[in-house]
Amino acid sequence: MDFKDVRFIPALNGHDHCLGTVQEVCVEIYHDLAISSICQVFSAPWAAVNFLVLQPAYQPHANKLKIKDHPPAPQLMSRLQSQPPESAEEARSLFSLLAGRVQGS
Repeated sequence: MDFKDVRFIPALNGHDHCLGTVQEVCVEIYHDLAISSICQVFSAPWAAVNFLVLQPAYQPHANKLKIKDHPPAPQLMSRLQSQPPESAEEARSLFSLLAGRVQGS
């Protein structure tokens, strides 16, 4: 059975717990910072731009769950088209994040 479209991954959508698919959820990993609290997760870049992120308790298992470190480029572009930034500050943050994603591919 193919589970790529099944919502079974424990995720956070803002402050709300939810389930997402392997393709919807990304990991908020800082190689120099251990995420140990919900507060730190919400300050993370992908959560800040409304992507589902893996719940902190499951972060150590991200590789086993095949969760990516960041959303795929098509998902980023789709999000940008469907939910464009509402302010110059939001646009600066989002495009800075996207620029880092393109360089870090």
